[in-house]
Amino acid sequence: WLLLHNYLWIFLSTGIILKSLWKSQGIFRKQLVSLVWGISIPLVANLVYQLGGESLKIFDLTPASLAVSGLFFAVGLIRYQMLGLIPSAYETVVQSMADPVFALDRKDRILLMNRAGQKLISCRQWIPSHYRLKDFLPDVWQRLKTIRTNPDGNESDPYRIIMDSRHYYMKNLPLKSQGGDHIGSLLILRDETDRI
Repeated sequence: WLLLHNYLWIFLSTGIILKSLWKSQGIFRKQLVSLVWGISIPLVANLVYQLGGESLKIFDLTPASLAVSGLFFAVGLIRYQMLGLIPSAYETVVQSMADPVFALDRKDRILLMNRAGQKLISCRQWIPSHYRLKDFLPDVWQRLKTIRTNPDGNESDPYRIIMDSRHYYMKNLPLKSQGGDHIGSLLILRDETDRI
């Protein structure tokens, strides 16, 4: 009975994660994929041991599979910052914003963007996280790079940029970990065309 109870909770929680995986995009999708693999490998190994015949009960692969699942968790934690980024408010706040918003990592790779950002770069769905901002918005990336290296530059207003006859005001907010380390930035492009 206890074994059935444990499997029920594992399958229920995995189902919730899979539902989130279906809706997620960018780096959150990669985090969830590593989480699903990390859960699935020892689960399958233990199911084979528990439900297999006598010939399969000679050697339990569950402990070895836990070591393999640890590798998937490590990839999620280290490479995809599984516990460093919090997606909870993303859907509600960022997606409802009329201005394009891009979450960038330290290498200016696009981790997330809202619908306005997708529309700006003519992308209907999530893009792989290895694509950099400079691949989609080279003028914005160049201006951002200039602002970061020389915040008091020569231009009268380095935060303004014109793209496709639209006037945008750039706002770049640094994202920091709880330890204060720089982990990326949030780029907001406020469309001010109608105000000019």
